[in-house]
Amino acid sequence: MRHRNFDKASAQMKKQHTLVSLLTKKKPNIMAQATTTTTSNHQRTNQNTKESTHTIVNQSINQSVFKMALVVESWGKVKAIGDNYDEVAGELLFKKIFEMNPGAMAFFKFADGYETADEAMYKSELFKKHATGVVKAVTKAVELLEANDMEKLVEVLQGLGAKHAHLKLEKAHYELVGNALVETLAAALGDAFTPETKEAWVGVYGVITENMMEGAADMLKE
Repeated sequence: MRHRNFDKASAQMKKQHTLVSLLTKKKPNIMAQATTTTTSNHQRTNQNTKESTHTIVNQSINQSVFKMALVVESWGKVKAIGDNYDEVAGELLFKKIFEMNPGAMAFFKFADGYETADEAMYKSELFKKHATGVVKAVTKAVELLEANDMEKLVEVLQGLGAKHAHLKLEKAHYELVGNALVETLAAALGDAFTPETKEAWVGVYGVITENMMEGAADMLKE
């Protein structure tokens, strides 16, 4: 099952290409009395419309490619931290999550018996396993984006959502993690985390959220 946003974008581009074909298709001459000037005007109009439509399609494709490139590039800088990038990023991410909403600790077994500021929790093996798992999931999503394998990306995200279905997470919970991820990236990358990069990550996390929620909903129906 493909993500609806991608289906919508694909369908829109197909419609635009169809429009180009219709506008540029040669039609029979049923107006023999038409003047050369009128014919010329129609030709110019069709040509202008064709060029305009191609421009819109190309701009849409270029913007998508540009955004994906920003996500891949910025995550590459996170991975450049070193072999333990997943531990470092995972700790920063969850500290940000609990800073933004301390109540979120109730959803995680590794937080049982700890306070948000308790450094011992962040050094526990249970926390490290969970936190690095989350970061690796982001890495996997970015790799599939880079490979342009949207079908596999949707499959992975929906499977991840199904795995968390028992928690009955709401959209606000996903948004909390998404906002924390963006703020963590902003703090880690500094000036390299440009407004364009932030916009790209917000869009990508929107895709992650929607597909994980869909996977969880499907699991709960079974």
